[in-house]
Amino acid sequence: MSFVNYFTTFCRKIVNMCVINIMSKRIKELRIEQNLKQSELGALLNTTQDSVSLWERGLRAPNIEIIYKMSQIFNVSIDYLFGKE
Repeated sequence: MSFVNYFTTFCRKIVNMCVINIMSKRIKELRIEQNLKQSELGALLNTTQDSVSLWERGLRAPNIEIIYKMSQIFNVSIDYLFGKE
């Protein structure tokens, strides 16, 4: 692997980590503002409390369908969840 390819891959990983970190904080903040438990948010999204916990801790990222559903539940844009607003 060339240095340029390695560096590009490295930068993408860092950006992904930053986005996941921002999104995890936003999910938790929005859930708490709505007075929802992790299990309640999970039920609204047809997933488990464990999944919500993993997202909030930044260990996993929700798929795009879940992100879209969250934006509707919390009445925010997807850009907001990704930290662009």
